[in-house]
Amino acid sequence: MSRPRRSPLRKALFTEACEILLEIHEAGGTKAPLKELIEQSKIGKHSWYKYYRLLAEHGFIEVVQETFPGRIFLNLTEKGKKIAELLKQIESEVEEKEGN
Repeated sequence: MSRPRRSPLRKALFTEACEILLEIHEAGGTKAPLKELIEQSKIGKHSWYKYYRLLAEHGFIEVVQETFPGRIFLNLTEKGKKIAELLKQIESEVEEKEGN
């Protein structure tokens, strides 16, 4: 039995959401400042806001908002950390096979 194809929208969402988890993980996984993550990322600002909320809604990240100076920080939850570590492993395997 073959797997149904994912829609282009679902593929894009999954890819960007995974990329965001990896970027938070690479920033240390805790108290990662949203503004700096966006500035250093290849993912657009609009996508960041859309997907970090989605990731938080599903329990992959925790959003911490300071009232002053109004900064937003992102923390990986245990669930998010496990997924990010698996993604990092997959990324390493692919890079190794490609010879990078």
